[in-house]
Amino acid sequence: MAIFAEKPEKMKHPELMDLYTDFLTSSPNLASSLVLAQVLNGEFSHDSITRMLAQPELDQKAYWKSIKKTVRRVESELFLAYCSRIAAICSLLI
Repeated sequence: MAIFAEKPEKMKHPELMDLYTDFLTSSPNLASSLVLAQVLNGEFSHDSITRMLAQPELDQKAYWKSIKKTVRRVESELFLAYCSRIAAICSLLI
């Protein structure tokens, strides 16, 4: 894990790292930034994927800061969905 002497640059597209990781784990063929860009129908260019891969490694604190808002949003949505399901089950039992 890299330790930064200075404040690391904020990741421009944190969701791109997740997409790339999913792509690598699910790709049965040769994986490259060009192929991922084609799979994403141009949502991200192969150059932006290459730049993301070339940036310095984020330490845990910097990575958490880059994804925290998304994690909290999804966490909240999942909690609300869970509460809705529990309420629906309870209404069936009454």
